[in-house]
Amino acid sequence: MDLEAFGIKLLKKHGLSETIINHSIGVSHIAYELATKINSKAAEEIVDSKKLYLAGLLHDIGKSREGMHEFNSVDILKEEGLEELSEIIMHGFVYEHFKLKGREDKGLLPKTLEQKILCLADMYCDQNQKKVSIGERFDDIFERCSNDKDFLKVVELAKPRILKLEEEINSLIN
Repeated sequence: MDLEAFGIKLLKKHGLSETIINHSIGVSHIAYELATKINSKAAEEIVDSKKLYLAGLLHDIGKSREGMHEFNSVDILKEEGLEELSEIIMHGFVYEHFKLKGREDKGLLPKTLEQKILCLADMYCDQNQKKVSIGERFDDIFERCSNDKDFLKVVELAKPRILKLEEEINSLIN
């Protein structure tokens, strides 16, 4: 099966814009690249790079619905019979969003290596499918979302966690 064609078809079925589709393609390529590098350093395959590729492609599918896209993405993937992928994609700034509202839930943090890789891949890809540094991506988010002060507080709170995550993944590659 051509994973990219399958994923793009699903994204289009749910009415996602070309911008989101292009970003998702970039995330999928970066997730696959990170997984492949990590696997090459290990004695055996420790992450499923093809599963991560498809998860990267579909991680923002929930932007097709109103509400928090991370939760929507989980619901849609389950509806589409892709439960295994739904367990990987909950990775963004959800933890910080709830923490700022006084409802901290550490269960919303990425725990598995696959979740962490996908989180980092998302941060490495801007809205134009260009691979960027974490700093560039945060700058992009702050610029694009400058009118949403509440979201910027969430992103600022997440920044140290994301930087620590980058160190963790880089330690497995280098």
